Amino acid sequence: MPVSKKRKNTNRGPTQSKSPVSQTSSGPQSPSWYAPVMFALMGLGVLTIIATYIFTLDRIMLLPGLGALAVGMFMTLGYK
Repeated sequence: MPVSKKRKNTNRGPTQSKSPVSQTSSGPQSPSWYAPVMFALMGLGVLTIIATYIFTLDRIMLLPGLGALAVGMFMTLGYK
């Protein structure tokens, strides 16, 4: 079977971008209350779901827990 030719080594290091982009100003920052509310909603959702199973509450109590957890997760998309 024929052997293919080897490639020439033209690697001269990492490439440089033509125009450097500033990463520091990516828009307005989130307010100071945003992160605590986000984590509080996720924690409240998890605690509600766990309490539903520990105390054998009605399954309808899963809906507020899942809702709070989902809202907290969706808030992570807007956090900067």
